[in-house]
Amino acid sequence: MQTAMTDQESPDRISYQCNVCAGINEFVEVTTLDRETGQCRHCHAQVRLRAIVHLISKAMFGQSMPVKYWPEDTGIKGIGISDWAGYQPFFEQKIDYINGQYHEEPRIDVRSPPEHLIGTADFVSCSDVFEHVDPPIELAFTGIHSLLKPGGWLIFSVPYSFEETVEHFPDLYEWNIQNEANDYVLRNRTRDGHEQEFRNLIFHGGPGQVLEMRVFGYHDLIKLLQAVGFSDIAPMGNDVFEFGIRQSHPWSRPIAARKI
Repeated sequence: MQTAMTDQESPDRISYQCNVCAGINEFVEVTTLDRETGQCRHCHAQVRLRAIVHLISKAMFGQSMPVKYWPEDTGIKGIGISDWAGYQPFFEQKIDYINGQYHEEPRIDVRSPPEHLIGTADFVSCSDVFEHVDPPIELAFTGIHSLLKPGGWLIFSVPYSFEETVEHFPDLYEWNIQNEANDYVLRNRTRDGHEQEFRNLIFHGGPGQVLEMRVFGYHDLIKLLQAVGFSDIAPMGNDVFEFGIRQSHPWSRPIAARKI
């Protein structure tokens, strides 16, 4: 929890409690708290990841608090979709939680979720995943929706702008990425047999790692969520300095959406 201001604190320097691990971070420069930075000194959760926990806590318990103070309730089921691995040891102490992966166990392909998980989740969380899912992206949101109980919550983040959505590879079908002379090239054969080649690929996490498939437009994203059956859709609003959450830009904020 944020303490009273000390001689080493100022309007530009704060102390906060990480809402993931409950560790105290003292005398942190406010300007270092940005979406992809501001890592907790103890568990290394960055601002974006703490913001996700803030929204989960509000959705499940009606108030924002560190995971340490969540009531123990294994009747609450959460499903992570390629979530940050650092959540798991803290979430598992309080709720029934699994972190599904596309490439390893427990496997969850959001475009076609496992039958035994359909309709079981009180919340599904994922952070910066949907921009990497093969098109058509509608399948991923329909799959997430199917995992939730009625009234369940999707808590997620994606990079988005206030322009229209940009699909980098809208006709992706049979494709692979090759490394040619230290340059990555995507080659695709469309459903109608047309050959395509793409260069200047954008990867997150470093070259050759996770390919960016699209940049969402905010208004397109909201329409997509509504179309598959979500309501009460809202991006995170105010900063929460108590937990070291500062949102320096109006775009790419975490979003909460409830299944109708």
